[in-house]
Order: sequence, then structure tokens, then C-alpha cells
Amino acid sequence: MSKKVSVDGNKFKPNLPLEELLKNFEDTMTVLDPDDEDFEELWQEFSQTVCGCVSKILFDSKNPKKCEMDKASALLKKYREEGLFMNPTFYNQWIYAFRDELLKKPELLDFWKNEVVAKELGPCWARDCDFFDDSEDPEPANFYRHAGCEPAWLKENKKPNAPPLNLMANTCASGIDSSTSTDSGVAASLKKITKENALEDYKHNMVAQKNIDYDDEDAFKKIFQEARDVVWQLLFEESSLTAEKSKMAAALLQEYKKDACFFSPYDYNTWIEKVRDELFKRKYFDFWQIIVKEQLGLCWYKDSDYFDDSDDPKPLEFYKSGDELMKAQKK
Repeated sequence: MSKKVSVDGNKFKPNLPLEELLKNFEDTMTVLDPDDEDFEELWQEFSQTVCGCVSKILFDSKNPKKCEMDKASALLKKYREEGLFMNPTFYNQWIYAFRDELLKKPELLDFWKNEVVAKELGPCWARDCDFFDDSEDPEPANFYRHAGCEPAWLKENKKPNAPPLNLMANTCASGIDSSTSTDSGVAASLKKITKENALEDYKHNMVAQKNIDYDDEDAFKKIFQEARDVVWQLLFEESSLTAEKSKMAAALLQEYKKDACFFSPYDYNTWIEKVRDELFKRKYFDFWQIIVKEQLGLCWYKDSDYFDDSDDPKPLEFYKSGDELMKAQKK
């Protein structure tokens, strides 16, 4: 390897777009040669630079946006994939400190659950890396056992012990609160999402379903359909929209969209256009402003891994067409 090879920290600034960060990552990897005598030193420097960038993206902001979390997740996943083959030592030491910092910040709990845990971005081990051979090592699983989480590969073993879905009547009859946690610290039974307690009921069901079976796509879709129905009822069931119901609908919609981007964005995208149209039929302009401000329109590449077309005009047109409708209605 040429002595001119070095790691350029300017190529891993946290404010750079994801596409540029990934390109810079690939460009650097092409010049790193594992057979070079300086490789270990360069890999250490590269690791510190990339992982430092991930940390800055998440921790330098008081309340990271979804696009920033997606950027951090993609870069973290990319580095871990390379570390599995190159040298996982740095990653396996750093990821613990990274996890501990995540868990200190409530606003990053979703990143911990939906990115680190769900995508298995914890320490490299025998299950995915040839540097290790102890497949019975309990430490990798223990890494994920925080904030009520469980490693994905152990979920199958837990299924026989999961309580059935319709336990609400039994638990209430016995005087046990339905929100009681299971041994893993996660609520374990589903409930009806009510208009009176919409957000809390929805969150309860999402946590419960993740504990029952994280991979049951149909079950999550049922929860999302119920959430859509309740949002619609809150907004349009009566002839006018009160401030209280508007607030409740907005809170549930925000939470649902966040999950939809991760689990099922296409159903959300079809439905939210109907919501927009109905809002303007009824001249509910104040709620439309909430949708615009909180970016509750179409899921797209900036907030969902299901999309990669950064030139897709539809997401921005969604807001533009709504604003045009609002101006026309106000005339």
C-alpha cells in the first residue's frame, strides 16, 4: 500500500448527506489493503472516524430528526458489515459505549429498538463473524436485553410462552391491569384502540405485538388499520373538529406514521391522501398545517428504507397540492 493512503476525516462530517457518506466510505475501503503493514493502524483510524460520525449525527442534536436517524443507522450498518470481515475488535468495544449513551436519551429509544435491536447491530459474534467460534456465548444476547428488548434470534424460543391475544377480559376480571409487563418487561396482550385513549392504546398494542411476534406482518397491519380508523373517526365522525380531538388525532397520526415508515409505508401513503382530501372538503386547514409542519405526508426515501428514489416528486407534490387546495378553498 502506498504511504499516501490516509483517512480523510472531512469526508465523514455528520452534516454530509447519506449518499455522500456512503460513497466516501466505499472509496476509502477500496484503498485499504488488509495485507499492508500499516493496515491495523489505518483500520483503527477509519473505525474511529466513521463511528465518531455516527455518534455525532445522533448525539450532537437535542432531538434528532428521522432522516438523521436513518443516516446514522445506514452508516452504522455499513461499517459493521465491513468490520465482520476486516476486524471486529474496535466495533465490539465501541458499540457498548454507544448503546449506553443511546439508552440515556429517551428521544433515541426508538433508534435503539428499531435500528440497533431490530437490525441486530450489536457486537459481532460467532453467529455472523468468522473471528469468533463460541456460538453459545451469552454476551451478545445480553447486549440487547435493555429497555424491554430481546435479541431477534431468541424470539422463536419465546413464542410458546407468549400469552394469547385475547386475554383482556381475563386480566381485567382478575383485577390485573392490562398494561402490566411480562417477564421481559413488555406488555403482552392486545386491546381495542379507543378514541378516548387512542395514543396510549396504540403504543400498548405495538409493544405487545412486538413481544408476541415481531415478525407477524399481518398482525401489525391490523393494528395500523385500527389506528387509521380511529384517526378518521376523531377527525371526521362529527360535523366539526374540536381542538381536543384534533390534538388526539395528531398525536396518534405522528406515532402511526413513524411505525408505518418502518413496517408498512404503502398502506399509509394510500390512506393519507384520502385524509388530505377529506380535510379540504371540510376546510380543516388548521389540521392540514399540522400535517405540513410535522411532515406527516407520504413516506419516502428520507424517512423509510422502503424507498430509494430521491428524485420522486410525489412526496413534495403531496404538500404542494394540499396548499393549492387550501388557497382555492379560502377564496
